[in-house]
Amino acid sequence: MFKKSFFILLIFFFFIIFLSSKQIDFLKDPEGKDISNNRSILKNNLKSFEFKFVSPEDTAYSIIWGKGDDTILILPDSLKIFRVSINPSKLEPGWYHIEILNKSKEKKLDFNFKVENSFSIFETFLKLFFGLILFMLGLKFSSKGISRISGYRLKELLWNLSGSNIKGFLSGIILTLMMQSSTLFSIMVMSFVSDGLISIPGAIYMFAGSAIGTSIIVQIISFNISFFSFLMIILGFYLNDKSRKLKYVGLVIMGFGFIFFAIQYMASTIDPIKNSQVFINFLSLLETNLWILFIVFALLTFLVHSSAVTIAFAISLFTTGIVGFKTAVVMVSAANLGTSLTPFFAALKSGNKAKYLNNINILSRVLTSIVFIILMFEIERLTGYGLKNGRDIANLHLYYNIMFSIVIIFILPLINYFSKFLKLEKLTKHQEKIIKENIVQNPTLALGKAQRDIIKMFEVVGKMLENSIEILRTNDTKLLSETIELDNIVDNYEKEISLFLVSIYEEDLSETISKKTKDLLFIVDEIEHIGDIVSKNLMISLKKKINENYYFSDEGIDEIKELFNEVFKTYTLTLESFTLFDKNIASLVLKRRESVLNKLTELQNRHLNRLKEGHKESIETSTLHLDILNDYERINFHLYKIATNILK
Repeated sequence: MFKKSFFILLIFFFFIIFLSSKQIDFLKDPEGKDISNNRSILKNNLKSFEFKFVSPEDTAYSIIWGKGDDTILILPDSLKIFRVSINPSKLEPGWYHIEILNKSKEKKLDFNFKVENSFSIFETFLKLFFGLILFMLGLKFSSKGISRISGYRLKELLWNLSGSNIKGFLSGIILTLMMQSSTLFSIMVMSFVSDGLISIPGAIYMFAGSAIGTSIIVQIISFNISFFSFLMIILGFYLNDKSRKLKYVGLVIMGFGFIFFAIQYMASTIDPIKNSQVFINFLSLLETNLWILFIVFALLTFLVHSSAVTIAFAISLFTTGIVGFKTAVVMVSAANLGTSLTPFFAALKSGNKAKYLNNINILSRVLTSIVFIILMFEIERLTGYGLKNGRDIANLHLYYNIMFSIVIIFILPLINYFSKFLKLEKLTKHQEKIIKENIVQNPTLALGKAQRDIIKMFEVVGKMLENSIEILRTNDTKLLSETIELDNIVDNYEKEISLFLVSIYEEDLSETISKKTKDLLFIVDEIEHIGDIVSKNLMISLKKKINENYYFSDEGIDEIKELFNEVFKTYTLTLESFTLFDKNIASLVLKRRESVLNKLTELQNRHLNRLKEGHKESIETSTLHLDILNDYERINFHLYKIATNILK
């Protein structure tokens, strides 16, 4: 995402440079004009500049106030034009005043001009682009550091996402702070909702929490502590490079150092722009057509995938005196709408629930933007409320998101009513691609998603296991075929989850995350083995029983059921221990290893005793009977290995 945003920003700024490349040339005033070049704004890279006038007299004098020179005699040239020459490169930036006197030293004309530091559209936008890249790099570093510091505890937080509304709200705040991006968070929620892992009401509260989390990020970056940014970058780099224990703490400090430096750098870069006639005309156009400003700023936020970036840009514009109150209000509203465009477009090819949720999100932001702009404009008109510093823009951002949270939660009953008409759809390949491209960059989130998928894989295997005993009892060939087909689903899960987990290794992992990733890969492999035992061993044995019309004695079936019940109890405990990563439950699974082995020995002996007694059905089905018992015990063994891995 970072590389893509970099490329889009580069194209965007070069487009702006192209549009702004035509500058006003103050040196093309026509000859013979009585007063020419008055109130000119001159760059200090000019070596020579002239103010011109005509007079019926043959002599005049000039005085430049602010420079300290004496009265200077001026004579007309062959065209009868008087010329006052100055050298802007030798003048300090600021306003200057020239008085023109006649022979009698009486003032006849005034010229005013301003000297500014030289300004280059290309150079300025290149510097501005560099500042935005530094800002985004700071967000990337701080997000990565916070994610690594939180470690696998973030996975545990993910288990509470579908809990109470308060938990969902708090999860939205915390996860957005950790990920440093409400856009990435929205995409993650979209995928979980489509996957049926989070309810729509739960997602609504998480969106509300995410809005507040984004505002907290903006509040942090609005602090004017750019003075310490160099120290933060140096300290963060040192810790990240020298200290293994404090490596990610250093990454966070360095990230925020880049953020604070980038804001100050952008502000100093933008400062010369405010005197550019091209920019003044462009800004005047936007301020008189606020809806155009709204669209431009929303699209800019969409391009960089972060409202924090564009709000930082707005703060820089305000601190240099370029934008006023109404413009700032529109920018804040547009930035919050723009950040919802990425998940909106991502959901176009997704399931109905994802589309519905993202339509609710973007419509709520449109409604909030309209109400917020009208309300703030009225407050300014009635009370004269204004902005004093960049922090006030951060406060506007907070007010907006509080209003958004209230709006989206207030209409929740209506959202729930219409959600009843939606059909539940499985996660699409497009959504899986989105998850891999975005969430994989945050390994703790990726592991949470992987664990959710492993649970679904585990449940499919459990269904296969239950079917096996039903087929033994009923000889249902249709159920047998369906059970074999379920193994294909297990194999697909194994392939997708394993590739997903392996892709996480492309990231710089902490030791804890690396170990958990290996643990999950091991568990996926064990579950796949269980599926193979059911489909390739148990189903083959049961198919042979049906085709050969073998008859199991009531005692034999009861013995198989007895072992099945023991193994299924192990399966239930293992699934529970994995879901919660509860070591106490995993310890219970380990203890069952010996008891199931003892039960297998007991049942095998009982079967052999029936053979000695000469039971016809026992002799005919002896091999199948023992194979089925052994297969169930093998399943129990793989469950034991999963529990062992959880305990480690």
